[in-house]
Amino acid sequence: EAHINLAVDKILSTNNQELAQALLKVLMAAVRLNPDFSNQTKGACITSRLDFPRSWGLGSSSTLIAAVAQWSQTNPFDLSTMSFGGSGYDVAAADQSGAFTYKIGTTAPQVTPVVVNWPFDHHIYFVHRNKKQNSRESIAHYRKTQLNHGWIQEISAITQAMIHVSSHQEFGVLLKQHEQLIAQGLALTPVQEEFFKDFPGTIKSLGGWGGDFMMVLGPESEGDNNGPYLPGTKANFTANYFKEKGFSAIIPYHNMILGY
Repeated sequence: EAHINLAVDKILSTNNQELAQALLKVLMAAVRLNPDFSNQTKGACITSRLDFPRSWGLGSSSTLIAAVAQWSQTNPFDLSTMSFGGSGYDVAAADQSGAFTYKIGTTAPQVTPVVVNWPFDHHIYFVHRNKKQNSRESIAHYRKTQLNHGWIQEISAITQAMIHVSSHQEFGVLLKQHEQLIAQGLALTPVQEEFFKDFPGTIKSLGGWGGDFMMVLGPESEGDNNGPYLPGTKANFTANYFKEKGFSAIIPYHNMILGY
């Protein structure tokens, strides 16, 4: 909770100084983009709520940016650049209702809706690593890295291939290639190589590497991961593999992406 006076760029009171400072930074950026916004906020009482644990890192910061941009009638990408920084991809995601690709253009980001129809999606899980990654720290690490144009083209080519792939095996190969390229570019160790060498499927880090969620492609032979787990069978192998390692947030693709 925080009481903020935008007219004087000041936090009047708060029970969390760090969060209040971050919020003030976003709101003052909105004022710089739209000076009338300061008058619009006088006496306003705003409540924001998440429908998932904040530690999950499912875009709480970018959703806030998108919401404030809508409220202040400002450009969300400009607001993001002037506050938290980053590529703007997550800000674009806050305003999309389906899959899309994102590219930083010369004048404005290019957001392109795409259709993804993977026949193997029942083998995909999102597993929370029981730790929250600081997005701003990840951005700072990325900005220190020198990446050449060829590396970016390779990543983009794999992304396009992933959209249209129909084979479980080919998707696993693409995931692994993508993970290896990111690892090389950021000088970090792939999460599967570091912690889950015995897992027979494929694991890809998401968001800021080292925390938040992993995308997991279970082995093709495991059966339907939405069915009941039966000891001695391969059904739900992936979910139980991670449960046995102490991970509790294990969300099937359909629950996370499609909402059912």
